[in-house]
Amino acid sequence: MPGYCTIADLALRYGTANLAMWSGVDGSSSDPLNATRQQNACDWAFNQINALLTRGPYTLPLVFIDVYSQGMVQEWAIELAVWHLYTARGINDEDKTAGKFEETRNKVMAEIKLVRAGSIQLNAARRWGDNPNSPTII
Repeated sequence: MPGYCTIADLALRYGTANLAMWSGVDGSSSDPLNATRQQNACDWAFNQINALLTRGPYTLPLVFIDVYSQGMVQEWAIELAVWHLYTARGINDEDKTAGKFEETRNKVMAEIKLVRAGSIQLNAARRWGDNPNSPTII
């Protein structure tokens, strides 16, 4: 499945040790399922962004016209994927870092809603017209 972020993007941002710890829901950072959980988190973020932008002005999945919009969406995907991994750890986790992830997730969700509403625009292919590189049917 194509996505807006990869496991390598998550590792670059947060480090492999953190990813291993956050994806080890059974308390083991060496769990062989960690890579699968990390990929599932990236896939979930991709689906979440697309679901939130459904019926918005852009084709889905997003087709970027410049690297700036692509970078912004990649950051959203990274933060959502990490939040998804972290929250799977369960309610017994006493690490106070969870609040940081929740705040970041809320910020990302607010930005995505602004994009859907048209208050923030992405340089990406649109669902209808105004695509300079798209064929026009007459």
